[in-house]
Amino acid sequence: MAAVVLSANAYDVVSFFSQTKANAGGSSSHIKLVLSNVHSGNDRYDEFINFVKAESPDVFIVLEMNRAWLNALQRLKSQYPYQITRPQNDNFGIGLFSKAPLDSAEIVHIGQAGLPSIKVSSSIGEKPYTLIATHPLPPINPMFFSDRNQQLEALADELSLIDTPKILMGDLNVTMWSDDYTRLEASTSMQNTRIGFGVLPTWPAQSSVFGIPIDHCLVSDEFEVLEMKLGADIGSDHLPIVMRLGL
Repeated sequence: MAAVVLSANAYDVVSFFSQTKANAGGSSSHIKLVLSNVHSGNDRYDEFINFVKAESPDVFIVLEMNRAWLNALQRLKSQYPYQITRPQNDNFGIGLFSKAPLDSAEIVHIGQAGLPSIKVSSSIGEKPYTLIATHPLPPINPMFFSDRNQQLEALADELSLIDTPKILMGDLNVTMWSDDYTRLEASTSMQNTRIGFGVLPTWPAQSSVFGIPIDHCLVSDEFEVLEMKLGADIGSDHLPIVMRLGL
């Protein structure tokens, strides 16, 4: 019976190791992205800065960003002059840092919990795209569970209004196997960039065996996923994720 149960569940895991990726026909414009929940109590700023320098993404997003993290990241100001940030004293500060100009950038509050998210529009080559970065509540009690799910639904509504190629990035505090996550994918017709690259667990960072994938990047079908991997341990309870996309 254990073997039957294991086999039934294995399909949902093995599917992330398949080689089916979005739009395998090739693309002319590329972007590299990093998402990192740095943990508000983490002060290993140098390790994260060195990680960003080594990866050299076009855009990186920081979650749980407080004022100390924002101040430390100004050492990257010359490489990433285009920024939109909302540092907070709780675990829901957020910031986006870009090498290229942003056509528009705003802090938005998606969902009834009122947590800050970031919505930006920019271009990859000459091709416009829209990116939303977000961080819903963790489902640690019934109220947070409800608010997280409501925010995922509100994100789907927001994404449905966007008519350019779109990217959703965030610590969504949910795995790909949750019904609440699968409804988000189904209602947006977006794909997780993990497909073809493995499960890639991000939390807790110190447990490679029992970790779960809760930090995500979803893309609309105009994108080709060229690379998806875990980043270095930068002292947080989350590992960063690194994506390279073609459009």
